[in-house]
Amino acid sequence: MTKLIFTSSALIVGMMLAAPATALVITPVFDQSITSMANSSAIQAAFIAVAKDYAQSFSSSANVRIGVSWGSVGGQVLPSNAVGASLNNLYGYYSYSQVKTML
Repeated sequence: MTKLIFTSSALIVGMMLAAPATALVITPVFDQSITSMANSSAIQAAFIAVAKDYAQSFSSSANVRIGVSWGSVGGQVLPSNAVGASLNNLYGYYSYSQVKTML
């Protein structure tokens, strides 16, 4: 009986310490504008850390590849006040102040 209790306790502790499984997998694809920067490894590590945190918010299974670049998207140079953009120009770009206002 003692062995069973110990085994059950160890199993519960192991489950509590294990990292939660995420169904969403975000795979960043960094282009030359990122990989050639002096602080490229810090930029990539920060992006990957945020992507993993974000992925934990989802339970549905999906794989998402995100192209990451600096200063342009699809060959189009971004305005200096743009926070980000997409190849699908559904909504245009937003400045930091516009994003902050919307939040």
